[in-house]
Amino acid sequence: MNRMAAIAALLLAVLPADADAARRDLQRFPVEDRGYQRYLSTGHLPENVRADHVSAMKFAIPSASRETLLDRQVPQRVGASNVYRIDLRDLGWDYRDLNKILEDYEYGYNDPYRPLLTIRADWLVYQLADTTESDAYYRLLYSAKIPKTRDEFLAFWGIDKKQQAGLELGWIESKSQVSKQGTRFIQRFVSNRGAAWVTQDVLKIERGTDPLEFPDGVFKHDGEESIAVTPKVSVRLRTRGAAQVYFLSSGVGKRVEEAPVDLVEDSLRSIRKQTAIINNGSCVGCHTNGLNLPSENGIESLILQGVQFYAKDKDKQDFAERFHLGTKGLLKEIQRSNEDYSTFVEACNG
Repeated sequence: MNRMAAIAALLLAVLPADADAARRDLQRFPVEDRGYQRYLSTGHLPENVRADHVSAMKFAIPSASRETLLDRQVPQRVGASNVYRIDLRDLGWDYRDLNKILEDYEYGYNDPYRPLLTIRADWLVYQLADTTESDAYYRLLYSAKIPKTRDEFLAFWGIDKKQQAGLELGWIESKSQVSKQGTRFIQRFVSNRGAAWVTQDVLKIERGTDPLEFPDGVFKHDGEESIAVTPKVSVRLRTRGAAQVYFLSSGVGKRVEEAPVDLVEDSLRSIRKQTAIINNGSCVGCHTNGLNLPSENGIESLILQGVQFYAKDKDKQDFAERFHLGTKGLLKEIQRSNEDYSTFVEACNG
């Protein structure tokens, strides 16, 4: 190996100083606790970008945990080193799931009987960000209960759609910046852990697929994004925030890892600089501030233009009015959720 190749290999691997710091720190724990400790290395990163990577790591790791107590989920720095410690028990991660993910780790031999103690932080964050490349996000977040459909996703986060009667809230957004057609159906579900939001998009607005024709939300569509808002509590800051969990699905509710570019678009090009929306990294990039405030309410706009809002069935009339015309209430729900999300991000990395 020539000198340049040796330097490149060194930059790609965990630095010996980081591995040594992890091994020394591990000795502080009782033998029975050592198997739950893992270490994330950042020493190989250029100094001018290291702080950004650390912030991303402190956000991404708790975001992939279904547990509520946040302080124990944020990676803890080991002394003055470039190494951060996580405890699998605090994250609710099964060591077997992590070991399975590490089978694809490119920077060191992984023996299932002697799992890697120290791994590159940026490698793990990237595995969590791109579900087209790795199932790490699903495997660690859900373990044995990885949802295959939108309904399974909602059920995992404590949402029973049959019990939503009277709680429905949403609208038809008519000037979306994400949907290629500009019009999308948005609805909120209440959860025993928080709430979930589901958007539905169509490839082509025409008779039979225009959401404005179906204010009850029952219409043929081509893709969905679901966002579960789940609580995170920081004892250190004595506050409660909320993380967001993302799920992409087809028009019939089956999980997909990448949304069609002719349906929706990632204008930020968050993953691999491509326009396709990929779970979950593209979703994180798009929802920097939490839930995006919807644009113009299509139903309200029609009413202001003189279109009468009428249904033959009184129950459907009541549902439609309650669902679509409580705009101020919906905006308050989004603003409150975004405040909770901001609190979560601040508690992760300031």
